[in-house]
Amino acid sequence: MRLIVSQILDFAIYAVMVLAIFSSVMSWIPSLRWTEIGKLVFNLTDPVYMRFRKLFPPLMIKKGVAMDFSAIAAFFTFYLAYALLKKFIVPLIP
Repeated sequence: MRLIVSQILDFAIYAVMVLAIFSSVMSWIPSLRWTEIGKLVFNLTDPVYMRFRKLFPPLMIKKGVAMDFSAIAAFFTFYLAYALLKKFIVPLIP
């Protein structure tokens, strides 16, 4: 049972990380946002990023240019949650 939970957790965190990377790369090419894959990726990632944008608003570099750190914050937060679950919760499963 522990192995199954561990594998599900591994798959989930890697899926989230891949989505975060796709979202970040696709945000550099605005026309990709309106493709079918782009819509799917942004529909899955934007609700999560919006919560992080409230904590870390985009940094304005100059007029019309901003750095958004929400993807990086989400990436590290999910990885930290993954590491903590693997270390402390998974070993408790019989």
